[in-house]
Amino acid sequence: MSNLAKQINDVFENCSLAPIVLLDGAWGVGKTHFITHEYSTHSEQDCLLISVLGIQSLQQFQEKLIGKYMSLASESESDTAAKAVSIFSKAISAIGDVTNSSQLVESLSGLVKQSIISKINDVTIIVDDLERIEDSSLASLILGELYGMCNSESSIKAIVVMNDAKSSVSKSLIEKVICWKFKYEISSEDAFNIAFGTLDVSPDIQRFMIKRLDEIQPLNLRVLIRLCDRMKQVSRMLNTMEDEIDVESSKQSLFHKMLYLSFLHHQQDQDLDKIVEQINTTLLPDEPDERHPFYQQYLFHSESTSFIEFTLGCLSRPLQNSDLHNLHPKLINY
Repeated sequence: MSNLAKQINDVFENCSLAPIVLLDGAWGVGKTHFITHEYSTHSEQDCLLISVLGIQSLQQFQEKLIGKYMSLASESESDTAAKAVSIFSKAISAIGDVTNSSQLVESLSGLVKQSIISKINDVTIIVDDLERIEDSSLASLILGELYGMCNSESSIKAIVVMNDAKSSVSKSLIEKVICWKFKYEISSEDAFNIAFGTLDVSPDIQRFMIKRLDEIQPLNLRVLIRLCDRMKQVSRMLNTMEDEIDVESSKQSLFHKMLYLSFLHHQQDQDLDKIVEQINTTLLPDEPDERHPFYQQYLFHSESTSFIEFTLGCLSRPLQNSDLHNLHPKLINY
């Protein structure tokens, strides 16, 4: 178990307030990945992960919560789960035929829903993407629902996963509801292992790319995972050119550029036209260089627009040989 997971559990065990913690971090940094691949797999309680993306009412949140819990309860033999399943079964009999379970949950009356929710016990409820709810009153209602459940004698704990800087929830409410706040960050080495773990590269290129990731903080795993698919295509093409080029050096050069272009586009929020304009800017000898510092340090100007578009994921067509420039010719030893 990671140190962060241990710290969260330690707060849960020793907190005298409602056991609700906030996992804060930038968009795409890997908070959900940490929850699903690290925390949930080592938690002593069952975890109910609920993304509130697209939820427009407290009723929809409750329905998602019930659906997740009933999926868990149907696989459990505990008395609490059995009672919940019993209530749910009676609800089915009362309502009649329904085409699917989600429609059934939506059809339940408020009293039945509250009855099922009251039987939820001994779980960790994880609410993800709360900052993506633009309606601050709805976000507040969801936090209030969590607060009520965790304040009862139900052994319920909760983790709110969100980018706090982008949230519409008031700081005073966060202070009221949250007992502890954790900041999630990821190392460049971990980001490489998660995002580029399926990319077949040498240890030297791995080390090279990890150093580049150190330079382009903050990291965005979603961007890097998408970028990995494009790097795989570049890698396959370069492998077919091994008679003409130094494949390793060429991969290092192109992967370097792809990392920085993606950083500028996705993490610095620069649009494609602006990036292309900066790359293609020809400076006069006495003209100050006002381009991004990355452009001053690394040469991109000879890359074609199509390569840049491909790197940023803006083209649907496959990468072509003509898109690859500045490849390292194979040295011939006489």
